[in-house]
Amino acid sequence: MNILMKIIINRALFCLALLFLIVVVPAQAGKIYKWTDKDGNVHFSNTPGPDQDASADIGDTKARGGGTFSRPQSLESSLRGTWYGSLAGQSYKLRVNGNTLLWAKTFEQQNSINSVVPVFEAVWKDNNGDLDIIYSNYPSNQSRSGKKDFIRIISKSDESLSLQFPDKRVYNLTKSIKHRRVGIEGKNLIGSWIRQSDGAEVTFKSGSFSTKEEIENRVGAIVTEKGNWQVADSILTMTYIRGINTAGRQGMTRKFKILLSDEQQLILSDSATKKQVVYNRKLAR
Repeated sequence: MNILMKIIINRALFCLALLFLIVVVPAQAGKIYKWTDKDGNVHFSNTPGPDQDASADIGDTKARGGGTFSRPQSLESSLRGTWYGSLAGQSYKLRVNGNTLLWAKTFEQQNSINSVVPVFEAVWKDNNGDLDIIYSNYPSNQSRSGKKDFIRIISKSDESLSLQFPDKRVYNLTKSIKHRRVGIEGKNLIGSWIRQSDGAEVTFKSGSFSTKEEIENRVGAIVTEKGNWQVADSILTMTYIRGINTAGRQGMTRKFKILLSDEQQLILSDSATKKQVVYNRKLAR
């Protein structure tokens, strides 16, 4: 009798275990979570990502199988945009649109702060993270149209790019940012400010800034500086990328400690010179 009871109990336990595998395991395998890390890579996994709960699943994982995998950001999408830099006192501009790039020199003329002289245009493709290029039929490089060359990517992030061009020179570039999420520390900076020392007007938008000044022999205030900005740990970092006051130093940064930032006044301390710069908010008319 005891032997018969043991057989019955063992078979019952086996059936329960089998039922668990049939019902519970497929239910767990059917969950998939999608999340994006701080570097912009998209991840899919069968467990929730950071700051997610179990209700964030988006579908069935059976076709993909188990485990975790990620889809890196494509080189095309990370390069797309306009980049500025300088070398030996000369300013440069790189514009990437899809798989076409334009490399140009920039300089200031009497009636313009953003004159451009193209150096070459080319079609590019990804070569293990570097760029194979073919010069296109463009006025600035007709003599080398159709020829192949190579650009090495030394380093790359969302906002900075270091390239070694076919002339073997290395160019450090900064991306022109139109929009950036502004944290709590930077909220008060949004808007226009008048610099007490000379009356220049600095306007902070979400990710970009511009400076207007009165220039001798010119009628009215003109934009003399444009660039990117961000705030972290009460330090304002301004990266200059365009304008007559940035000629030959595009891509360079200046850091300011924020001493005061409220609705009426902004007081900064230049980290290099330790001099204070005072701004009053420009009031809407």
